[in-house]
Amino acid sequence: MIGGGPNRPGSGSTMIEAMLARGAFSAGWDQLIRLWELIVMVCRFLWELLRLLSGGG
Repeated sequence: MIGGGPNRPGSGSTMIEAMLARGAFSAGWDQLIRLWELIVMVCRFLWELLRLLSGGG
């Protein structure tokens, strides 16, 4: 068989697994970046609200 069977090195299954793992890893980083952006937006909002309520401009 050319290219090997389902569990042989020439089958490409390890390449697919690596691509899926890389995609999951990058999706995890994307979620962390979005979470960080949300935290920054909330902090900025609270800081501006504090400035507004304290009367400082």
